[in-house]
Amino acid sequence: TVPGGPLTVPAGRPPRPSRQDRAGRGEPACTAFEPPRILVGSTASCGPSHLGLHAHDSLPHYPCADEKEPEALSPQRGLLIILLVALALRVGLVAREADHVLIGDEPSYDDIALNVAQGNGFQAGHGDEPRVPTAMRGPAYVLFLAGFYRAFGHHSWPPMAAQAVLDVWSCWITYRLARRWHGREAPALLAAGLFAVYPLFILGTTQIITETLTLASVLLSVLAFTEYLDRPKPASLVLAGLALGVCALNKPQLGAAGIVFALAAVPRLGWLRSARTAAALTLIVAATLAPWIVRNARVFHAFVPGVTQGGISFWGGTAPFENRAVGGLAEPWVPDSLRQALHRMGELERSRWFYRDGMRIVREDPARYAALAARKVVRLWFNVLFDDPPSRASLLLAAVHLVLFVLAGIGLTRAGADPVGIRLTVGLVLYWTALHVPFVAQVRYALPCLPLVFCFATAGLLALPPFARRSVHTSAGLA
Repeated sequence: TVPGGPLTVPAGRPPRPSRQDRAGRGEPACTAFEPPRILVGSTASCGPSHLGLHAHDSLPHYPCADEKEPEALSPQRGLLIILLVALALRVGLVAREADHVLIGDEPSYDDIALNVAQGNGFQAGHGDEPRVPTAMRGPAYVLFLAGFYRAFGHHSWPPMAAQAVLDVWSCWITYRLARRWHGREAPALLAAGLFAVYPLFILGTTQIITETLTLASVLLSVLAFTEYLDRPKPASLVLAGLALGVCALNKPQLGAAGIVFALAAVPRLGWLRSARTAAALTLIVAATLAPWIVRNARVFHAFVPGVTQGGISFWGGTAPFENRAVGGLAEPWVPDSLRQALHRMGELERSRWFYRDGMRIVREDPARYAALAARKVVRLWFNVLFDDPPSRASLLLAAVHLVLFVLAGIGLTRAGADPVGIRLTVGLVLYWTALHVPFVAQVRYALPCLPLVFCFATAGLLALPPFARRSVHTSAGLA
């Protein structure tokens, strides 16, 4: 009993008895410890029956002092689980799609890569067709394919399996970027988790096209550049430039992305150092492109810094026939007479004709082309507003991307992220849009930028009131 007044218990969780304490009182050594329910004003003794407790009362569980509590999931364990899930999803789909029938752009990459692997050089043509030197596709991905064809024969599954592993590496880089920009584990793990299950990344690993390699090279360049800003080592800047150079060997229009990097770093480096950084990145990219440019000059006797495929992509993006985009000359709305005339031209001559005729179409009705360009922005990032009605999958993807961009906007403005990361992401999204809208636009071409959006979308989600307090506790548990 407590003389002189009611019994009071200090606020908070009662002390946990050890196994020895319980054994000394004749209690089970490791059962739940129930704090007594104190009746205000009671002067009774502390026994459970005197305090109004009964056998059927539900009491909370308090483990013994020497009883181990479950450990919180560490960030390393969580990341490992995410990467294993990403690998399983990709390898599983690769196994299902091994040696599938190639469609769309796949046959052109496969055709050139097979010729390279067989010692015929960088040429188009297969079977009994004559081999013709080409610059239709850039060399980076073609050489990637050719290496696997030379080692394993003409099968699509080896490069697809390599793409699955490469995409898991990109998932890890996404985690690194989000962790660096936000300084917290929660948004970084969420961004990696979103990358792991994003359907278009998974599907991209099963296709013989450049997107998986381009995605990895873009993310590597961004990571290397941010590391250079934190610790200005020349090796990091060189790595960023080389990664951009590999990317430009797939997508030549991205060769000037180093200028975007440098502009994003102006507040940290100042104008003079940023100008030097832009010059260094541009020179490294130019050096990476130089062998390809020299090869094209020798073959075509002309300056071809990129690929000849850009001509038809620009012309097709002007919707030249029936106000419809043209993805290739096999489209049914392309007149046979034009198809035959173009077939008689050489590759470089045909590309130049496409650019000239595309510019003619733009000049004839600039207002129409401006409206078309606005629609192509939506096509690029949301995969809708094409010439034909969207499928349910496209509508679902558009809704997901809309939510992601809204959350990314919140993450950019309210999550307290690294300003360089903010400027890099915004700058690259704008640069990506400006360079892809003049051509045939579709969501596939936007994929290399989406992980950067993920980094801020997850931070934006955690900044919302329902998740803000929970994310604090989660980050503390992961620390």
